[in-house]
Amino acid sequence: MSATDEQILKGMDMVRRMVRRYRHTPLGYEDAVGAGSVALVEAGRRFDPDLGVLAAVSKLRRRLRTVLLRHACGVPSREIAADLGVSESRVSQLLATARRRVRTEAGLASD
Repeated sequence: MSATDEQILKGMDMVRRMVRRYRHTPLGYEDAVGAGSVALVEAGRRFDPDLGVLAAVSKLRRRLRTVLLRHACGVPSREIAADLGVSESRVSQLLATARRRVRTEAGLASD
């Protein structure tokens, strides 16, 4: 098993925890775990350990990390907004902030 595969398996626990936290969403537990798993595998394929994109995410405040991860799992902005009690435009702002901080922390050039 490769190091990436091991990281993906470790990440599945995070996916399940995130899904349990938002289990009252219309997507359903199994579908949400599936979407999270697909996102995790895709992230694993694109992961470059030299960039540090995982350490950067872990340093985000909880709210920013939640928005970023839920968005990456395909959760619609309106649902994220409803769960957080904010507007969809605020979710977009939080997502942009999270992305910018991850890029900066990982030493990547911004768009």
